[in-house]
This record gives sequence, structure tokens and C-alpha cells, in this order.
Amino acid sequence: MKNIYLIAISVFLFISAGGDLFASPIPLYWEEVLSLAKVKSPDLRTGEERVELARLNYVQFYTRYLPDVRASASWRREGDFESYETSRSSSYGLSGRFSLFDGFEDLSEFRIRRIDFESARVSYRRTASDTYFNLRRGFLELLWAQESIELSRWILDRRKDNLELVRLKYEAGLEDIGSLLRTEADYLQSERVYEQAIRRADILGRQLARDIGLDDSRPLTVAGDLEKILPEETPEIKPEIEPLIETIPEHLIASLQFDRARQELNRSRSNFFPELSLNYSLSRGSPDWRAEQEHWLVGLSLSIPLFSGGGSDFLGARMSRVRQTIAEENLRQATLRIGTDLHSARVELANAWDELAVREKFLEASAEQSRIITVKYLNGLIGYLEWQRVENDYIGAQRSMLNAHRDAALALARWLRTLGRAEEELLPSIAR
Repeated sequence: MKNIYLIAISVFLFISAGGDLFASPIPLYWEEVLSLAKVKSPDLRTGEERVELARLNYVQFYTRYLPDVRASASWRREGDFESYETSRSSSYGLSGRFSLFDGFEDLSEFRIRRIDFESARVSYRRTASDTYFNLRRGFLELLWAQESIELSRWILDRRKDNLELVRLKYEAGLEDIGSLLRTEADYLQSERVYEQAIRRADILGRQLARDIGLDDSRPLTVAGDLEKILPEETPEIKPEIEPLIETIPEHLIASLQFDRARQELNRSRSNFFPELSLNYSLSRGSPDWRAEQEHWLVGLSLSIPLFSGGGSDFLGARMSRVRQTIAEENLRQATLRIGTDLHSARVELANAWDELAVREKFLEASAEQSRIITVKYLNGLIGYLEWQRVENDYIGAQRSMLNAHRDAALALARWLRTLGRAEEELLPSIAR
């Protein structure tokens, strides 16, 4: 169903653009960005292939528990140069070998491959989470840039109206030349900021196309509203960090690597245990190919290691113990680092939400103050400098409010990335 939805999106974009998918960019919603990235993102495709490779390597090991069976056949003819007598013989049969005990080597290898498979799945979770964050950040930055264009256009129009107001007062002798020149400078600056906002949106649109994995380098545009994207209430953040640590992909991977080191140590110790195997064979043959003679064999083979020079056994086990110690230390360091990252991300999210509430209050106050001061300035009750200060505060509050919405959305996305979360549709069933 998702593939049909994605195809429908692509066809609509293609037809709307007159045959060129990005000749006239159609704004993409967030869900459409995710759907395109799932198909086009090279990081996601590579991650899926790595998970599949680890799964096949894991499944392949089951063949070790099957017997080794071989079929053989032979025909031979020989003679004597002196007597000119010849003879011939033929035979065919089956033989096999089945390992009953190999010193726990197979068991350890089986667990190692299972750990590798689980590690690949967890690593893909991190890849998907990072991809989700990069896409989310690119989407939010582009949406912010597009809304910055709208806000810059509004500021430019407002500066133009202010310039006309000050020019009329200057021509009427109610304002000095300095005030007029300052207002003209404000208008010129607003023009440049508006042009810069357009160029910035173009760059961010190209970056988002690259993050999605699109071959076309032309910029994208997105649809949405920064204010409506945020949840209505402050996200609930559990005060307990410790229970979250064990669910983070980096901690899971470090823990799995520690388990793998322990299994490698067990595998190295298997060289000190005996090996037991079952051998069997069945053959038939005769001098004239009639296969009247039959032969069968069933037996057990026991191999006990006594001394192999010590290099591969004793030193191998010692090296495995060292690797286990290193993996244990890596797990401890990962636990400490993840705890710090979680605390930092939580504080950043809380601060961003607090700042958003403050910016909303400042915008409300500056808007009302600007309305009052503008009326007073028109009636000559206050001077230019006070009116300009309040006007600049109002314009700055508008920009700060837009930036606060972006920062809060990015802080939430960064918190989810720290947790290793991603949209479910980015995760194949094998990695869930």
C-alpha cells in the first residue's frame, strides 16, 4: 500500500511538472519526504543489505548441524604385459560423517553469529534514527527558510510603509533628515535580508534533495507550518534517565559486543576439549560390475588434543580474555557517555520549550506596544527615536518567535535521535 502511495506521489509530481519532476517543485509534506527517502536513501538501502547479510550468515550456520554425506563411484581395468591377462572392477557407495561433540566450538560460533545478526539489526536502528533526524532537520530548516521569506516580505512591506510615513513628516517639516536617512537604511537592509532569505531557501532545498537521495540537484520545497508541527503541550520527558540507557542503540551494541567477546573466549577454550564424531559408509562392488559384494561401516571417532605447540591454544585463549576486558570497558564507557548525552538532550529540549513560551509573551507585548507607540508617533506625542526602537523590537520579536519554533522542533527531533527513535516506516520488518 505504501509503494502504491509513493508511486501516486511520483506520478502526480511528474504530471504537475509537465514531464520534468522538479521543473516546478511541488511542495512535499513530511510523510512524502519519508516515503521518498525510504526508496532513495543510500544509507537506508545499504543498512538493509547489511542486516540481510548478517541474517543469511546466521541462517547458514544451521547447516553445520546436518551430516556430511558423499557419494562415490569408480571403475577400473588393469592388465599384465607379460601374460596379457586383464581384470576390471567397479564400486559405488555412500559415506558420511556427523559431528556429535566438538568441544562447544559450534555452540559458541552459533551464538556469535546470532549476536552479529542482532548487532546488525540494532545498528540499522541507529542508521534509521540518524537518517530520520537528518531528514527532519533538513525539512524543518527548509520550512523555516520558506517562512523566513514570508516574514522578510512582511518586514519589507512594513519598512516601506514606515519610510513613506517618515518622508511625509520630513516634507511637512515635522522630522529631520537624519530620521529619513535612517529609515531609508532600514528599508535597504530589509531588501537585502529578503534576497538572502530566498537564496538560503534555495540552498536548503538542494540539501534536502541530497539527503533524500534524489539524483536531481534542483531544490525542493516543503509544505507545513512550524507552529502547527509542534505538539500542543510540552513533550513529556521522564526524569529517570537510567532506565532509558539500556534501550539506546549504542548501549545495546556495546552490550552485544561484550557478549560476543565472551563467546569468543568460550570458542578459544574449545580447543582443549575432545571431539567426537560418527562415521558411516555403505558400498557395493564386483569385478564384473554386478555389485554382488556389499560393505558397510559404522563407527565413532574420538580425538583428544594433547599438545599443539601452545601458540594457537593458550595464546589464543589469553587474547580472547584481553578482548573481553576491552569490551567490558567499552560497555562501561558507553553507559556513561549515553547518560551524559541523554541529560544534555533533555535539558536542551526543556530550554527550547521554555524559550518558546518566553518568545510568545515578548511577541504579544511588543505587538501591543508597537500599536500604541505608532499611534502616538502619528499624533506627534513621541519622537522618532522612541518609535523606531519599539518598531525594531517588534520586528525582532517576530524573527525571534520564528526561530524559537524552529529551535523547539529541532530540539525535539534531537531528543528522539538520542533515544534512537525513527519513523516505523523507515525500519524494515527484519530490523524491528
